[in-house]
Amino acid sequence: MNGYLGGSTAEEFYEQIESEVHIPCHLHVDYDGDDNDELVREIERAPYCAGSLIHMKNNCKQPRDLDLRHAVMLVDRSDKVFSFKHQFVEHHNKDFKPK
Repeated sequence: MNGYLGGSTAEEFYEQIESEVHIPCHLHVDYDGDDNDELVREIERAPYCAGSLIHMKNNCKQPRDLDLRHAVMLVDRSDKVFSFKHQFVEHHNKDFKPK
């Protein structure tokens, strides 16, 4: 799989990034577990998704939420993270097989 988007499509996930919500790091959340309460706790405790932060930095985005803005300020720009929606969607839709 080309990156983990939880239960979202590439388009939905990209819209979440653009809407400046807390996107948790997929390495800190067990999306396949059975306990929804634990899932919510894991999401709340998880650090921000580094890719989403770098994407914002690549696009010179300064989020309105001060915690998120600070997190974006701490990362460096990277050409290894997509700057444009069509790149992100194309990459994450390669070989996509819905569950």
